[in-house]
Amino acid sequence: MCENNIEKMKKHQQWLESEGFEGTRLELDEVDCRELAEKFADFSHTFLTSCLFNEIVLESKDFYSAELFSTSFLKSKIKDCNFTKCVLDYANFDSSIIQKSDFSRADMNETSFAHSVLIKCSFNNSGLWITDFTDATLDNVDFSKAYFEETILKGTKIINPINLDNSTVVSVNIGDKKKPNVLKGLAALEWIKSRVISL
Repeated sequence: MCENNIEKMKKHQQWLESEGFEGTRLELDEVDCRELAEKFADFSHTFLTSCLFNEIVLESKDFYSAELFSTSFLKSKIKDCNFTKCVLDYANFDSSIIQKSDFSRADMNETSFAHSVLIKCSFNNSGLWITDFTDATLDNVDFSKAYFEETILKGTKIINPINLDNSTVVSVNIGDKKKPNVLKGLAALEWIKSRVISL
């Protein structure tokens, strides 16, 4: 980890604590952030493009209102983390285990959770635009006021969903990006309900 990035993160903490009067907002591009994640817990309001948090344990980290374009959390273990109001466009959470984490009011345009396991997470008021849940397991996930549009659900296991009836389902893709099979409106919602596993 470049020492300069640690100093930038310290200035970001000052920026947060002073409400923008001191320090500088953290902006990084194509940086391996794993060492930063070991040393710091508060990544709120950061601007991280194509950064890496791959194959690590993230517990009780705060990414509130961060912009995480194309940032990767591949094969990570994520627990009690806050992604509320994040911009997660093109972010990658593939093959991760995600527990008790909050994605409320997050924008997720082509975000990927393929082959991941999500347990007791919240997508309250989140935008799931072409979000990819291929072969993912969604266990006790809260979908209150979530917005589904061409959300990819091929092979997805949906266990005890919460507030699914309070979501807006415009369309879902039960195929994949290369060979889409899009269901719209009521047909999409009924297909999701047909996949629900009650335990």
